[in-house]
Amino acid sequence: MWVGVGILHFAYSPTLPHNILYLLTFRRCIASDVTKGQRDFIINHPLYPMFPDLLHALFEGTPENRFEHMRQQVRPGDSIKALMHIEGSTPLMIALNIQPNIPVAEALLAAGADINARTYKGEHALHYCIYSEEAVAWLLDHGVDPNVPIQEGTQSPLGHREQAHTVGWTGLHSAAQHDNLAIVELLLKYGANPNSVDYRGETPLHSAAQCNNLPAVELLLKHGANPNSADRYGVTPLLIACRRGYPYKRLIRTLIDAGADIHATGRDGRTPLHLIAWFGGRYSKAVLRMLLYRGANPMIKDASGRLPIDLTSNSARGQSLRAILQKNMTHRVRIWYMHVQKP
Repeated sequence: MWVGVGILHFAYSPTLPHNILYLLTFRRCIASDVTKGQRDFIINHPLYPMFPDLLHALFEGTPENRFEHMRQQVRPGDSIKALMHIEGSTPLMIALNIQPNIPVAEALLAAGADINARTYKGEHALHYCIYSEEAVAWLLDHGVDPNVPIQEGTQSPLGHREQAHTVGWTGLHSAAQHDNLAIVELLLKYGANPNSVDYRGETPLHSAAQCNNLPAVELLLKHGANPNSADRYGVTPLLIACRRGYPYKRLIRTLIDAGADIHATGRDGRTPLHLIAWFGGRYSKAVLRMLLYRGANPMIKDASGRLPIDLTSNSARGQSLRAILQKNMTHRVRIWYMHVQKP
């Protein structure tokens, strides 16, 4: 059973579990089927009494009616800051999420809602509402730091520790993975750092490269993103773009044009040439030729002592890649031999 859900959350919830409706009719929880931790959590929060006519207006009325009842429920002196869903989301987060209701958000803020509150996973409202341009703009206009990161999770009222898998992520990390370029532009306009790093050392450029979000990559580079930023494993955005069975040709070209190191390696010592030879895939021949044309060295060995040509498969495409590499290597050896034979 869900607990800890206040009227300010539930008025805008898309689902209406009957057990929550029942729970919300009481100012205190006296049900015998909840744990002590759940009960203590509920009785320390101002759950407002609700009556059938109010329930009908809130959940079956028009959005305007729901907002009016919401406004009436938010009274000066109410402990708005204390209200949280069991996951730690606040009424303000709910009001701004997916389809933001700005009048409700304004009313909550005026009543004392904490705009910088976090969920138990360490998420700020900016992360919680990052898919809505309107919500992001409203938060930034109200002074939210565009570089606020996801923090370490905290212990929830039910006794378990919540943890996001993206500690250190900023809104820009998340926005760079999705197609809404307007949100990326908005965050950068308000001062988001294009070189911010999460706990893995990944930047927003890594995030954009993982999803082949070329417009975001171009915009981040335009605002000073470092194309050679490496995560804690030594992986750069270019290496990410190359380690696909379907290499991102345009993305790879854009990163190289911006100065990405074509000889960058991760902990495994593999260069972009190694990765293209290993993963193969559609467009791999064109990408391989492009890397070689840009000066990539096929004679570099990885941490296991293998050349890119050693990683090609026995498939038809793999053999085509092998032929391209062999031709380039032969040319390099011939040039080297001619150079050392000069008197």
